[in-house]
Amino acid sequence: MRCTIVLEFDIVHSAGRMVNIALLCTNLEAYLKSVLTALLAAFGRIPTLASPTEFFIRTEHSYASERELLGRGDAGRLKAFLKELKPQQV
Repeated sequence: MRCTIVLEFDIVHSAGRMVNIALLCTNLEAYLKSVLTALLAAFGRIPTLASPTEFFIRTEHSYASERELLGRGDAGRLKAFLKELKPQQV
């Protein structure tokens, strides 16, 4: 959901000035690919996931929880998540 907020901010706040359409389309393509990848991974990982709507509700809840933890100075779960994203070195 973080990507959604940043992307929506960029689209809305860039509306009044000249925008590089190619760059905007590239960002939209990257956003769409990342969302679809996360959605498909969630369907493979969570057998009880019933719909894309449920995926987005769960994601929004996770984001709110992480944001609350960061607000209290607890970055442990975020650090663990980022460590998972780091490519494994061979």
